[in-house]
Amino acid sequence: MTREVDKIIANLLIAEGAVLLPGTGTLRVVRQAARRLSARRVIPPVRHVELSSQCDGAPSLADAIARAAGCPMEQAEEICRRWTEQVSMKEVLTIGGVGVLHDKSFDPDPAFERLLNPHGREAVVVRRGGRHWLFWGVASVAALCGIGACLWILFDGRSFGPAAGESVSAAAAVAAADGPAPASVAVREERPDTGSAASEEAAAVEPAVSGPDGGVAPWRTPEPERLVSGHTYAVLGVYSTPANAQRAAREAMERTPAFRCRIYFYGPKYMLSPFESADGETVRAFVREHAAAAPELWTYRAR
Repeated sequence: MTREVDKIIANLLIAEGAVLLPGTGTLRVVRQAARRLSARRVIPPVRHVELSSQCDGAPSLADAIARAAGCPMEQAEEICRRWTEQVSMKEVLTIGGVGVLHDKSFDPDPAFERLLNPHGREAVVVRRGGRHWLFWGVASVAALCGIGACLWILFDGRSFGPAAGESVSAAAAVAAADGPAPASVAVREERPDTGSAASEEAAAVEPAVSGPDGGVAPWRTPEPERLVSGHTYAVLGVYSTPANAQRAAREAMERTPAFRCRIYFYGPKYMLSPFESADGETVRAFVREHAAAAPELWTYRAR
């Protein structure tokens, strides 16, 4: 349970920039502007984590646990309390894979520091050029910061974020530790427009699936679709790119021929689902029926 809560905190800090820890305060990612040391040396803009006693609308850890595990708020608050007891020692709070909070000082984990500042904190030397060399130097470093943040948001979760299969590991482990969870909580999402062509990688292999007449029909690579409000989806995983989701769809259908996988927009990512219905209980029955073949299945209800 502790590891899954640590992952939720890391995701909130990277994606939302803040997280409210009950009884502790708000951890917030703060950006420090670039500083000029000399005519040719510039310290690039960096991001660091600070502890604040102000809420300022920061997302609550208990709310995030309730959404991920699909459990009541009372159970999520109890999970928070137990997690705090396990990671706290005197005035030191250790968040695995994120950092150590001592009083109001936060010491980031090396891996998390690389995610916050992929370019590092060392001063950079700007080559002599035109009269706007300082502007372009700082702009390029700022662009690196933006690229690093985007890479994390689109990250499949190999360090902290949810990836194929692991997109539900935190929810499953937390729910298993504290009893059965009810149906998944609906989350508001804004979907980007579709229209991108299938990648060459996704179109390279197209397995055959059984047709409606019992024959064999070629499987077409699914394109991302919009979620239908009020429908419940059985989810195999969430992916950073359509190509990753399409590859996972082929593998899932080869492993379990009964699946008919489709891909949906899920915020900036892509959700892979083998089954959806307006009746949530039907979807949950589908998940239970295929639990042995696909234990990573979970449910999601779109608003």
